[in-house]
Amino acid sequence: METTLVREYTIDPAEADWLRVCRASALQRMLVDAAIAHARMLGVGDEYLQRGIIWMLSRVGFRLKRPLRYGETVRVSTWHRGPEGAAMTRDFLISGADGTAGHATSLWLLYDRERGRLIRPGEIEVPGAETAPPETVPFRLDKLKAPQPLEPLPPYRASYADIDLLEHLNNGRYIDLCCNAVLDDGRRAYVRELRVAYRHEVRLGQTVERFRAPMPDGKIYLCGALEGKLCYEAAVELGNLSADN
Repeated sequence: METTLVREYTIDPAEADWLRVCRASALQRMLVDAAIAHARMLGVGDEYLQRGIIWMLSRVGFRLKRPLRYGETVRVSTWHRGPEGAAMTRDFLISGADGTAGHATSLWLLYDRERGRLIRPGEIEVPGAETAPPETVPFRLDKLKAPQPLEPLPPYRASYADIDLLEHLNNGRYIDLCCNAVLDDGRRAYVRELRVAYRHEVRLGQTVERFRAPMPDGKIYLCGALEGKLCYEAAVELGNLSADN
């Protein structure tokens, strides 16, 4: 059995911003697409699981060595690393024509929608776990701690274009909200590192209160809440386009 899947993606106009750089949400789409394809290859895609059981993305993060550009073909390698607490860990190697361009990690939960409960690792066997290739840099998805005080941002109402097959705000839209919060001033920058944790679903018509604050390490903390309950947290580090080319 092949325990690593490799897929190639060419960054098209809809996936690039006005600086001709791949949007963070577009990179997220590539990672999720590769993860779904690999789960199917291992025989544990949603369509092969027990009725009502689905994979839910819990946390994801990536760090790039350089910006990914419009028209560039990106190669995403992914493998299942095994359980980490209640979640399954999946890693990624992001490569371009010049070699390794970045690394990513994600945590996935198995959720029984009919019974409303998580499926613990071991209840369903997920084959094909392997260790990271030697060139992979460890990337941890540690829990985020909110700095204080938090600066309020304009609230966001979930609309038709935001909602996916599971009837809630698509995971990529959370990343767009984060990018809007740090790049709306038109600066010539890109998202070098992103970590996001999905806490609670947002449904059509619900309004998310949004906040941000600087972190001690220079990153920017971002979060959203519904009636005081967190629905996402994120940390973003921006890179200088001129310096990182």
